[in-house]
Amino acid sequence: MRNLAWEWAVFLGQLLPLCLPLLAMANNRPLPRPVRRQRRAAHDKGLPDDDELRSLARVFLTKSRATWPELVVAGVFPEPTDEVVTTYVENFKRRHRGGPVGQIDLRPFTTRDLLLAANYPRFSDSKSQAKSITDQVSLAIDFGKSRNCVVHWELLFADYACSASSGRRQGFESLLKMIASKPPQMDFVLIDDFARGSRNEYESWKLAGLCKTSDIRLMGVSDGFHLDDPDWDLKVRLFNLFHEMEAKYRRQRVLRGQLSTANSKAAIGRLPLGYTRKHQVNAHGNVIYKPNGVARTERWIDPEASVWVKEIFELFIVKKLSTYKIAKEFSRRGVDGCDYWSDVMIDKLLINPAYIGLFILNRKSEVYDWTLGKKVWKKNPWQKWKQYYDPDLALVPKAWHVEARKRLEKPRNAPGKTKRRQPQRLASTLFSGTLFCGSCGTELTLHRSTPKYKHLGCKHGLFERKGCKLTCSKSARAIESALLGVIAKDVLTEERIADLVVRANQHLAELRAKPRQDLRPMQRSCAKLRQKIDTLLGRLAGTLSEALVTEYEAAIEKLQQEFKLAAEALHLAQRANEPPPAELDLERVKGYLSDLRALLNQEIPAAAVAIRALTGPISITQKPYAHRLRRSGRVRGSPLHSVVWKPALCCVAAGPAAGS
Repeated sequence: MRNLAWEWAVFLGQLLPLCLPLLAMANNRPLPRPVRRQRRAAHDKGLPDDDELRSLARVFLTKSRATWPELVVAGVFPEPTDEVVTTYVENFKRRHRGGPVGQIDLRPFTTRDLLLAANYPRFSDSKSQAKSITDQVSLAIDFGKSRNCVVHWELLFADYACSASSGRRQGFESLLKMIASKPPQMDFVLIDDFARGSRNEYESWKLAGLCKTSDIRLMGVSDGFHLDDPDWDLKVRLFNLFHEMEAKYRRQRVLRGQLSTANSKAAIGRLPLGYTRKHQVNAHGNVIYKPNGVARTERWIDPEASVWVKEIFELFIVKKLSTYKIAKEFSRRGVDGCDYWSDVMIDKLLINPAYIGLFILNRKSEVYDWTLGKKVWKKNPWQKWKQYYDPDLALVPKAWHVEARKRLEKPRNAPGKTKRRQPQRLASTLFSGTLFCGSCGTELTLHRSTPKYKHLGCKHGLFERKGCKLTCSKSARAIESALLGVIAKDVLTEERIADLVVRANQHLAELRAKPRQDLRPMQRSCAKLRQKIDTLLGRLAGTLSEALVTEYEAAIEKLQQEFKLAAEALHLAQRANEPPPAELDLERVKGYLSDLRALLNQEIPAAAVAIRALTGPISITQKPYAHRLRRSGRVRGSPLHSVVWKPALCCVAAGPAAGS
């Protein structure tokens, strides 16, 4: 046995030098790129998957049943069966997305002198364990038991993997919305510690202020914070001060460490498409580790993703395709697991200097804008940039990159071209903010917005991304004519028009009966202010003293503000004093409504709001139909090629007009 063991030891000793190159090759292989995550809807941020919610519901019911056995008898906390857990999960998702809080039967609590409490658990990092939420909920239930208050499921809000320093937290916003409504059934708001609520100064003051205004007791389970202290406002200030200092110094340390390693091949931050990480190895092929035990990584070319980058440059430079067509093709193919490519994404990729081997750090920095009252990104001067150039990491020739920048930096908008406006803020068409895609649920926006020709379409369907089937765009004139025809036929009936005319005439009679306001005092006030301003301007022209000039300018500015307010008030009073129009005639109104589209287009924003309130959201879907092309009496081509697929718009209305 000893001889056999010795022979095996000698054999392994001879085999080890042969295996070292293989181990070094394995260490030099690029690491897999992180999977691209799908962009989530804003109302789903902070919402985990259903399995995590089911686990939370089971832990909540189990812990509550053990803590409050008398409420189990009253039926408040049922047995955590699959059906009950599924119902709890759906209720949580509805509240998280901003839905109303369900009705709570208060009799089991009032008869036992128990109070109700809301709970908000949270954890920041996506790499942390979701078990932190269940632990915080369990501690809140035990804390509520000591305060004679019950944490109810309908009052439970949470955010999974959401930082409290920046960004939107849907669960926290839903909690603030519920507190602002001043629910009578809630007496406490329990959080694990005040930092769980927010690390942002504005949000922390908003949480504390809303609870104080609504007479709701905000209490920290672990840190002992509560609004009952007379110095609660001082504690909020101290919390905000310490959190802001900690965040500021942490950002400085991170930036200092990044800038110190910027002049190396080390991988910093999120790498662009086409690159991945690789373990750094020494001369013997061994992986180099940091003092904390984590392996050091460096930038490396990804063999799969680099092909897509080269294809984008080839399509844009060699084949002269537009970024819109490239994005549409990549969305159709689902490149990099992404089906929502856009021309903006392609633009940013083409002008990225990393693809010629030049990596730039510290281009922008986040600063606080005191005029706007929020943090904004500011471009740093080029002297502060940290650059690292490695021609071995270049993916495309430098000439391609220069040509792409030249083409993309050309002005695209003609001098007289109109800019796109937000449909919900200022409507550009009669149905802006009313039409939604029936495939992906996105609002239809303008894709061609010249003054004469306007086309509406889905921003995802035109790029064929996110699986959207509405790939066409339709003339706004055609859509408005079709939908207004339905409204004129089904909504504006003869009886309704006659009733509208009667009510309008009654309103006009009431306006005529109102006494007119005497405008002479307001006119005299404006005239006096104007005279004072002219007098001071005359004196200002004849003085040479700098002190008098400053005083005159300050006085003139103050008088001009007063004159502006008085003139606006006079203008509004003059409009209110204008005589109302004559009584409406039924036949004349019918003549106006005969061309409903031209009538409503006279005031598009106001008409769009009225139509939206009347019809509610309208879903647009695309359905193909076949039509044979005929020329000279014959059908051209085979049956397959003789079919032209034309989009037919099918409207499904949901709202007040749907049932009328």
